[in-house]
Amino acid sequence: MNIVIPMCGTASRIGGIPKFLLPINDNISLLKHTLNKCKLFNTFIITTPMYADIVYDYIDDKSITLIIMKTKTMSETIKRCQFLSSVQSNFLMIMPDTYIND
Repeated sequence: MNIVIPMCGTASRIGGIPKFLLPINDNISLLKHTLNKCKLFNTFIITTPMYADIVYDYIDDKSITLIIMKTKTMSETIKRCQFLSSVQSNFLMIMPDTYIND
C-alpha cells in the first residue's frame, strides 16, 4: 500500500498556521502522529515550497518521499497527483488535518 498526504493549503483561515503542525495528544503534531501511523507504507507527502523545509524536518523514514508542488486548491493538488497512479499501482490518499483517536 502506498499513501499520499496532500498538504498544499495556505492555512489562510487560521492565520497561516498549517493545520498539520497543530498539537494533539502527548503534545505531538498532527503530522508526526500521521507519519507514525504510516510507517509500514510507502508514503508520499505533497507540500508547497513554503512548508517544504518544515515538513522535511519531520521525515525520519526512508519510506517517505517529499514532493514539492505549488497549487491553489486541494482539488488541483489531487488532480496533479494523478501521475502517482502511473508510478504506483495502488495508493490511499489521506488528509493531513484529520485525526482519529485509536
